[in-house]
Amino acid sequence: MIFKRAKLLLLTTALLFATSCSEQSRLNDRILSKKLIGTWKKTLKRGHSIVYVTTRFQSNGIFRTDAKKVYNSNIQTRLYARGSWRVSNGYLIEHTTDSNFDHIGSRTRDKIIAITNRQFAYKTRKGKIFTYTKK
Repeated sequence: MIFKRAKLLLLTTALLFATSCSEQSRLNDRILSKKLIGTWKKTLKRGHSIVYVTTRFQSNGIFRTDAKKVYNSNIQTRLYARGSWRVSNGYLIEHTTDSNFDHIGSRTRDKIIAITNRQFAYKTRKGKIFTYTKK
């Protein structure tokens, strides 16, 4: 009888802990999502090219990225991507629905490393770390 009660108590505790962790994860995702809303910018340098990227995360789950690639001080290309975004378990997930440089239908899943009112850092699946600054 004591063994059954101990087993039941252990099972109940485990379920409460799992529920609590799940609720905490959802709360953290809501906090991260709220902090992401706004316009962010980053600069990428590759050889003689510089790409200026601006991404806007809207509260309705829509993202918009605009970029211009500059080579030797001359604008070479204007790039864009549009789609939906969400945060799940600390990851920023983006689904591209319109773009002139990314595959339509592609999804990214990047780990949010840190976010403040001024900076946002994430790590890609390939392990590269990028930082945006709030515009």
